[in-house]
Amino acid sequence: MVIISLLDICPLRFRMRLYRLSGRLVGTNYFYYFCTMELFKQLASLMLPSQILDYFDVVKVEEGATQIEISLDETYPESYKADENIESKGFMEPTTITDFPIRDHKLLLHVRRRRWLNRKDGVSFCRPLNLVAEGTCYSKEFAAFLKDTYGEFPSDLPYA
Repeated sequence: MVIISLLDICPLRFRMRLYRLSGRLVGTNYFYYFCTMELFKQLASLMLPSQILDYFDVVKVEEGATQIEISLDETYPESYKADENIESKGFMEPTTITDFPIRDHKLLLHVRRRRWLNRKDGVSFCRPLNLVAEGTCYSKEFAAFLKDTYGEFPSDLPYA
C-alpha cells in the first residue's frame, strides 16, 4: 500500500533555492508549492467526479494492489466563515462512492461531510450536495456510464 501526501510532492532540497520571477526573487518554497498545488488540482479535477473539488479537499490517497482509495473532507465555505451564526460541528461518518476505475484499479472515494449548527435556532444541518446516483453508491457519471453500457447497475463487474 502506498500513501502519498503533499509533503512527498514538495522535496526539501527545493525549498532553499531562489528564482527570479517577474523581476523579483521568489523563494522556491512558495513558488514550487503553488505550482505543484495548481498541477495537483488540475490533475485531480480530471480524475474525480465533476465539481467535487469545489466542495471537498483531498486529504489522503492510498493505492493497493487492486484499488485506489481517495479520502475527501468537505471544505469550509467562505459564506459560512463570514456568518457568525453557523459553525462546523465536525464530520459525519464517511460515505464511500465508487467512481470510474483508474489504470485497472477500482476507485473508492471516502467522503466526509461536515455537520453544521445554526446557533440562532439550534438546528443541525448539512449542505445539500447530491454526489451519487439515486439508489446506488456510484458517482453520477459512473452510474450513467454503467446504465448506458449495460442497461442496469451490475454488481459483478471487477471495478463496480
